[in-house]
Amino acid sequence: MPVDVTIASNTFSGVVSLTGDQNRWGMPGCLVFDLFNMSPGTDITIEFTFTKSVHGNKVGAYVYSASPDPEPANNFKNAVY
Repeated sequence: MPVDVTIASNTFSGVVSLTGDQNRWGMPGCLVFDLFNMSPGTDITIEFTFTKSVHGNKVGAYVYSASPDPEPANNFKNAVY
């Protein structure tokens, strides 16, 4: 997330890092949600709101796990708001 973005609501208790750990996350800032132990085939909806950045209006999400993923092609999604 760009540094000028402010998280307005974070109902799923994501951890906000405006500086980002370049070695682990590879991005300038991020909001990380730990989903703990999800069962295969489980759906979870995460909602949060944030202010719009002056650097553009494209957002993205990436999902990762230490477990093998049978469908890794669906681990990233971006959208324009």
